[in-house]
Amino acid sequence: MHRSKATLFVLIGAISYGVLSTIVKLAYAAGFNSAAVSGSQFFFGWLMIFSLALFTKNLRLDLKTAGLLMLIGISSGTTGYLYYQSLQTVSASVAIILLFQFTWIGVIIDALAFRRLPSRAHFLSAILLIGGAILASAAYSSSLDFRGTLFGLGAAVSFSIFLLASGRIANHLPVIKKSFYMMTGGLAFVMTMYPPTTFLSSANFENGLL
Repeated sequence: MHRSKATLFVLIGAISYGVLSTIVKLAYAAGFNSAAVSGSQFFFGWLMIFSLALFTKNLRLDLKTAGLLMLIGISSGTTGYLYYQSLQTVSASVAIILLFQFTWIGVIIDALAFRRLPSRAHFLSAILLIGGAILASAAYSSSLDFRGTLFGLGAAVSFSIFLLASGRIANHLPVIKKSFYMMTGGLAFVMTMYPPTTFLSSANFENGLL
């Protein structure tokens, strides 16, 4: 993929996460808890990706590859769980700043996992990102919550693991097919944390969750 196209996709992904923070905050303000928001998001997201996957020629995978992708998907579910916990006590602006610390955290994890020093460009980028985070934290210091901050940084670590792992496994697969198995793993984790009975209730839908 051409670098400019890849950069555009990353930008769209970043914007999507920023919008997501606001939507979750609106859902909390409407009286829904993290179980209803996170559980329904992963459930309906899985249904949508499954619907798209039905149009792929062959959805089946060997057991090892399917298991690895679902394991990676668990880190996606963990990211969502921690991120939504963070949004309960910190502002949407702070939460997204905390989540996007995955950029320099990923550099550290990559260096430790593969025993290689980061390049000069990666190192300088990490310094700039950490400096920006410190300045942003100072600007939003009045809305910082210790527990929410830990959840937000935990989401950043989890997201770093997800990106590093997904970028190295089964890249030969079609995007929809690969996403389906990862989303299945994420859904399995979220449903372990939040059983379907906690969000698939008539009361939630009658109150506007859908």
